[in-house]
Amino acid sequence: MNGRLLFPVFLFLAFAGRGLFGWAGGGCFLPETPILLADGTTLPISEVKPGMRLLAFDEKGRILETVVHKAYRREVSGYLVIKTSHRSVRVTAEHPFFDGAGNFRSAGDLKVADDWFVLQGNRLVAEAITEINTCNNSVWVHNLLVDRPHTYFAQGVAVHNKGGGGGGGGGGGGGGGGGGGGGSGGSGEVDPFMFFIVVSIYGICIYFNYQKQKRRTLDVVLDRGNVLRKSKKTEKLLAFIGKTDELWRPNKLASRARSLFLTMQDQWQERNYLPIRNELSPIIYKDHVRQLEGLRLNSEINVIENLKVLSIDLVNVRYTHKPEHREFTVLITASGKNYYIDERTRRVIRGDQREGTHQEFWTFQFEPEKKTFILREIEQSSASDILADENFFEAFTDKGVEQVYGEHADEQGEAGPWLDERAETKENKIERLLNFLVQTDKSWYRRDMLEGARSLFLALILDKEKGTLSGDARKLVFPDFADYFDKHLAKAAKEKTRYEYRNLSVRKTELVLIRNYNDNTKDEFVVRIRAHAQKKILRDDRVWYEDPDVRVWQEYWVFGRHKGLWKLKRVLPEARGSALWEQENFDEDSGQQMMDWYYSKSRAA
Repeated sequence: MNGRLLFPVFLFLAFAGRGLFGWAGGGCFLPETPILLADGTTLPISEVKPGMRLLAFDEKGRILETVVHKAYRREVSGYLVIKTSHRSVRVTAEHPFFDGAGNFRSAGDLKVADDWFVLQGNRLVAEAITEINTCNNSVWVHNLLVDRPHTYFAQGVAVHNKGGGGGGGGGGGGGGGGGGGGGSGGSGEVDPFMFFIVVSIYGICIYFNYQKQKRRTLDVVLDRGNVLRKSKKTEKLLAFIGKTDELWRPNKLASRARSLFLTMQDQWQERNYLPIRNELSPIIYKDHVRQLEGLRLNSEINVIENLKVLSIDLVNVRYTHKPEHREFTVLITASGKNYYIDERTRRVIRGDQREGTHQEFWTFQFEPEKKTFILREIEQSSASDILADENFFEAFTDKGVEQVYGEHADEQGEAGPWLDERAETKENKIERLLNFLVQTDKSWYRRDMLEGARSLFLALILDKEKGTLSGDARKLVFPDFADYFDKHLAKAAKEKTRYEYRNLSVRKTELVLIRNYNDNTKDEFVVRIRAHAQKKILRDDRVWYEDPDVRVWQEYWVFGRHKGLWKLKRVLPEARGSALWEQENFDEDSGQQMMDWYYSKSRAA
């Protein structure tokens, strides 16, 4: 068998078992490391996506282009900071750097006064290393798998796409036809049976990986038993409340939710929310109208066929002394076909024309003046903690509510499968802390904080599509951020770049950190925003990059006070934002003992 098979066998093994050679999934550069795109611009490695074109080089130092095949991320316990007189690179020790002679050396083998090679004009030139330091912090790092010649430029430095140290040299040689890969293999013969096994394993792994990714992008249908454990308690409490407040009888609430759900689906397809404006909170109405505007801008219609409501489960209630703060939540389970068409050609452009089941949590807020309920929030079932949240009946103590539950008192629902435990624990602490802070400062009202962040996120995404920062959004960001956003849009306009976010939706907003000072101009909170969309980037009206399907991503936003309002200060790199889950909340007037006391109380004492 020809020795050229060694290179594909190596690739099969590398893809099939990412840990086998230590490079396929290895993250190597910190998130903000700039990667050189084919058009000469740069993008942080954390934002580089499959399908993007990068500048690359071959073993002879010739400048080429390559395409990103896959992007990886992992957490490591340390990294190196390597400096020259012109740049500083933060990288893990195993990443291979080009040595100028067709080979690669791992970062850990580099020494002060050694050369690495950087892009200058259209050629590679040597640059001497002046300093190397070790940092032992735990961080998230990123790496890319790219097509041949399997190289790219990080911070302008020529590197291999692998994270396996000395293995990089063989892979580089393989880029010229596989010869370098066969050098260490003796005769170069490969057992046909072993080759078949390797190919089979590769195929199986690709299949299961596809199924895993597919499951993560599809809707999650929660376990029925988990839902019933919470809904039985909620319905018993609502039946009790309904004895003295007939508006809160379970059958009336379920009927209200069903009716609005069906009406909203019709109006969504028509892209016209005016007939139901008064049935939605101003935030929901504004956000959905923005999304419908995006659909019209892209000439899209979301078609929903054969819609059937399978169940309406009452899963949470907050019945407070103040009527305007009362709310209930239902889990709506429905089936149907859900896809998008181009209104000009009527051609299906994405979605599934097969029947599928979908679930959402809908939260309704009571309006005392009109004695009705308006829709306040829609949350995806996959990452919601509503089934784990306790109902709240302010007129009774927790013990009194348990007596209402009767035999169901000990039953407990579980949070959605995509809600990580640390987020659930931290959010619970924050909610209890805010119960106290809001007593003296209404700006710390949790619902308004989350709704404001969600609404601004959608506004800025749609402003990015339009190419201009709207007046409403400008009022809700710090001046420095507005300047940054304006410059970003101006650069895109100059490069004739447009962005499209199709099927855009915010899946969940979560509070990550609270910082409360006596001087409230120093106050801050951090929120994680999870969203999904199919992103497309066009240059000169030609598609430069497009997500193959709807993709889920998350961002960490920092809000501060400016002229009496919460405004967006900055967006954090994902690694920095993720680390904040472990950071303790701060209240200037409270020590840790007092903070722990706040956390122990389900309501403000």
